Amino acid sequence: MQLNSQIENNLLELFKELNKNRIDYNIRKWETVKFFESIFTALIVATIGGIITSVRLNVINNILILFGLILLPLCAIIALFFGIKNLKRESRLLYMEEGTMFKILKLLDLPEKIPKDKRWIPGDEFLLPSKYREFNYGIDKIDENIDFDGWLKLRTKNHKFSSIINSLFIFEIILATLLIIRLLFYYFLFK
Repeated sequence: MQLNSQIENNLLELFKELNKNRIDYNIRKWETVKFFESIFTALIVATIGGIITSVRLNVINNILILFGLILLPLCAIIALFFGIKNLKRESRLLYMEEGTMFKILKLLDLPEKIPKDKRWIPGDEFLLPSKYREFNYGIDKIDENIDFDGWLKLRTKNHKFSSIINSLFIFEIILATLLIIRLLFYYFLFK
């Protein structure tokens, strides 16, 4: 399909806007991690400080103290669940922008092959990396007739950054849960 120059210009302007949004969503993913990690760290440090103080003051057996000490890591766990959800949302928004950008490149007949005499890297025949050329990039198994929503779901699910951060969050949830169990064990052991 041949596009007129006005449509091409509009697509390029849209591409620039989508790229700004894509960068913003990428930054937001890191901000999400920093925000929820800060909350988790503050609550766990407060819990540990509370445990040390209550043991020193010999008030650890007070049910209200125990409740407060359990509530802090419980809030940390809840915060991390929100972090996982928000990270998934930001990743999905990022891939929505990228997917639309990839469609625009396809409409503009990019990626073009680079003539051999014009290549900067001799074996690199394409102007754009495979992420921009192959709709199945980063997805292990994909149906050739997938629609955009299906692609978006798979791309978000297979996002390595999210997988790593989610694993970290889950590990921290386990640690906070173990802290709660330890507090309960201590309370009922020395009651």
